[in-house]
Amino acid sequence: MKEEIVLVTPSEISARETIDYREEHFANGEMQMHGSSLLDQVPSYEDWLEQVQRNASEETVNPDWVICSTFFAVRRSDRRVVGMVDIRHTLNDFLREYGGHIGYGIRPSERRKGYGTQILEQALAYCVLIGRERVMLACYNDNPASQRIIIKCGGELEKTFVHTDGKIVEVYWIKCDANQPTQEAMESGKKRHPKLLDKEIRPILFEQFEMTGEKMRIMEEFVLCHKCRADAVMIAPNLGIVGFEIKSDRDSLERLEHQVKEYSRFCDYNYIVTGQKHATKVMELVPSFWGIYCVTEKEGRGSIKCVREATISPKARLGNQLHFLWRSELIAIMKAHKIKGYSSRSKSKIRRLLLDTMEKEVLQSELYEALMERDYSIYE
Repeated sequence: MKEEIVLVTPSEISARETIDYREEHFANGEMQMHGSSLLDQVPSYEDWLEQVQRNASEETVNPDWVICSTFFAVRRSDRRVVGMVDIRHTLNDFLREYGGHIGYGIRPSERRKGYGTQILEQALAYCVLIGRERVMLACYNDNPASQRIIIKCGGELEKTFVHTDGKIVEVYWIKCDANQPTQEAMESGKKRHPKLLDKEIRPILFEQFEMTGEKMRIMEEFVLCHKCRADAVMIAPNLGIVGFEIKSDRDSLERLEHQVKEYSRFCDYNYIVTGQKHATKVMELVPSFWGIYCVTEKEGRGSIKCVREATISPKARLGNQLHFLWRSELIAIMKAHKIKGYSSRSKSKIRRLLLDTMEKEVLQSELYEALMERDYSIYE
């Protein structure tokens, strides 16, 4: 079974892990590291991290450089760093001739495992977020592995030329997403009032799931706890509780850190759904187990793309989720499973009794069913 990876920002990776990644290349005789934002040349981790953060912003990018987003590729199963990728938002003269929009590398011990394709696929999904319609990549013609990956991801050869080192370089272009606006349209759109509002994003999002035909129920403005209300929650027996936080082009991200904390405690899976304005920033702000949907508008029509799938929240607890149930629903579960002693108990004690008495999978199933079947026109 193929191991899955996820792209994470450098701030999620420790200094020790970063240096270990570099030292493995050096020990293998590789003094140049692709896709690493010059990690092979900067003297200290702190200097490198500061450089990466500066070059990610239009206001602080180094002179003669272009804005660049750098990510580590991390294996989901054990959080091991397997590779890195640089994604350049635009091209200057040098990159247009030699480098292209995307450069990536894989640590020596993790090669020939299919990670290169995953890294490029996820990098292309990120390019959708930054409004790129097509991206350029280049590789030496004596690197068949890179050639195969680029072609597999839709690369079309544009030209070949002889590099200054005497080696032949192949230049490819890949279409990111035909439904996305061009960079020029994006720049033009910044000058207009943002169009995608919360109320316009919701039907686009909900249709995405309703079209699957799976059994589910979607509730809007769902109260997670007294400190947080979810924009939407989907209950699906095959998934569990899925939370959606919507950030339209007119929303701010000031409360996102608090919202991420609360959603992660109560929902099995979580997604942030964003318009183009916040698309790149949310990738830095939400943890890697959160999924990302990007909603864009082109020629008056909205479209949605999953940039990153969510994985199970490591912070979600069944005990927290039981707070969603009314006392009558908790008692109904106890009666169905012939558990006695509930008549004089408080809700908190009933929840504790259920957790102590029932198998987790059975109790989860009862929880999902109760939320699916509830009449939300009444309140207990």
